[in-house]
Amino acid sequence: MSTLSSLVSDLRNYIKSDPNDKIWGSAIKESAINSAYFQIQKDGGFRWPQNEASTTQVTVGGTAEYALPTDFIRLEMVQFSDTLGQLTPTTKQAAMRNGTTSQGRPSNYYLWNQKLGFYSTPDTAYPANILYRKRLATLTGVQDSLFPSDFDNAIVRYAAYILWSTTKNQPKTGQALDDYRLMLGMLKDAYLYQDTAMISFPYQRGVSRRNKFDPKILDA
Repeated sequence: MSTLSSLVSDLRNYIKSDPNDKIWGSAIKESAINSAYFQIQKDGGFRWPQNEASTTQVTVGGTAEYALPTDFIRLEMVQFSDTLGQLTPTTKQAAMRNGTTSQGRPSNYYLWNQKLGFYSTPDTAYPANILYRKRLATLTGVQDSLFPSDFDNAIVRYAAYILWSTTKNQPKTGQALDDYRLMLGMLKDAYLYQDTAMISFPYQRGVSRRNKFDPKILDA
């Protein structure tokens, strides 16, 4: 879990040609580190353990939609905490076709305009547990990387690729990207597939466990 300043220092050491920030200022290097920090999350499908998050949303009678967390990337599961099983995904279009004035205990959820919607519209308070994938906070002077130090070299390589890509030095640009891809592969092998008992299941490789939703299911 390295600091932003240590990652920038590693970046200076790696590119070697700009130790005093004459070509790329410190702010540009910090921006490159943060872009690389996001890229490695994205290239892991936000499936790194550090991208896992949960929250609770208590519904309000008569209110169907609720703001998602500000760090929200992708929804994993919605479940009322007082029952077993999870709510079934639907779409806002399907809910609208079947009438949004209907109120009761929701059996479905949908995503729309950065909000989590419930169908039917809740008629009272229901506590919902929400599992989701999040974007990690931007690195700053007080916000360190949440990844283990094993990730540092990959972050630095991609940041170097960003910097070199602004020049005509194509060999160094390509080398930094190739190094990043190699390190990314090793990190995936080490950190993404941690449950050996479940490694043969498709969802460990990024395939959703949810059944495909039939939009006509609510028309019955």
